[in-house]
Amino acid sequence: YRRVTIKFTSTSPSPLHIRYTLVSGDNNVFVAAALSGDAGSASQNALYMNAGDYPSDTWTNKDVKISLSAALPEEVEKYQVKVNDAEWADLDSGDYRVTEDGVYNLQFRYVDTDGKESPTQSIIVKRDSAIPDLTVERDGDTLTASAAEGLTGSKIYYRIDGGMWNLYTGALEASQGSIYRFKAVSGTGVESPVQAVVLKADEVQPAF
Repeated sequence: YRRVTIKFTSTSPSPLHIRYTLVSGDNNVFVAAALSGDAGSASQNALYMNAGDYPSDTWTNKDVKISLSAALPEEVEKYQVKVNDAEWADLDSGDYRVTEDGVYNLQFRYVDTDGKESPTQSIIVKRDSAIPDLTVERDGDTLTASAAEGLTGSKIYYRIDGGMWNLYTGALEASQGSIYRFKAVSGTGVESPVQAVVLKADEVQPAF
């Protein structure tokens, strides 16, 4: 971690509220926080949010861990999270994990020992780890494949014998004696088990 110092002054008698974001070289937001106070003596109640290498509002097939901390941790009574349109809920610690598939609009805050709430920080997490459900059917020498659409959709690929994988765009007229292999890939890169069809047999066989 790198320590960052922010200095500000103002002649306004009104309270100040400054929001700031620190961005890494690959455009990942790794700290979002806020400072508030008056011009004479600024009090710091910053909430820091660290989502590691996960960029907000992008799809992933992995768990997302969000770590929270405060500029003055000794004043934190509890951290809280608001998930989508639900009510604010207390957290057991400053760590929060997204482990289930879905789209989550997350807001975080803490309540200090005086019952005051910090500025909120937010992040959108999108997770899809589902394995595409691939179906391959044979009608004579015609092969068709389909895959159930998940949260991020899917694409189907095929290859003949030991050749390269090709994008499947429609029914294939297969050649006798060849082995056709199919797989589906979700929008987050999760692959289905490969299915193989041997044209000299009347059944879809496991990949080999």
